[in-house]
Amino acid sequence: MIKYYIIESEKNKVVVTRNDVANLVTTADMSEEDQNKAIYDYLEDHGAVVYSDISFNEYQDFTKTTAIYPKNKALEYLCLGLASEAGEVAGKLKKVIRDHKGFTDYDTDKALLKEIGDVLWYCARIADELGGSLSEIAEENMAKLKDRQVRGKLGGSGDNR
Repeated sequence: MIKYYIIESEKNKVVVTRNDVANLVTTADMSEEDQNKAIYDYLEDHGAVVYSDISFNEYQDFTKTTAIYPKNKALEYLCLGLASEAGEVAGKLKKVIRDHKGFTDYDTDKALLKEIGDVLWYCARIADELGGSLSEIAEENMAKLKDRQVRGKLGGSGDNR
């Protein structure tokens, strides 16, 4: 699987890979850390959007191959794992606030994204255990949010607003 970045200008959209950007902004004498930072900065400066060709359902199917937990306690195990991983995301962000005045950098962003990947794994497994698909869940959530947006109810509280 190759990750693509879409860079959009006023005139067109350009699809590039990480290697394409590396060829533009790095040199052989740069350290790996400096290369990563140069690539990250270029993509951020150009408003790049990450694109991948994997679907939610392909990912959900893949998670079955890495799932090791007691089947008779699947939901309990998975929900506790989800809470734990979400806590790790929150913990990393808390340290950003404390140690970096609220600003992230390349390494912090990558660490947060890795934790979000763990959150996604647990979401995929929970959905699978409940007989749902991530794609359907995402579509239903989009429909709910669009409806709230149209009705001016994005803010506030309550499940049925």
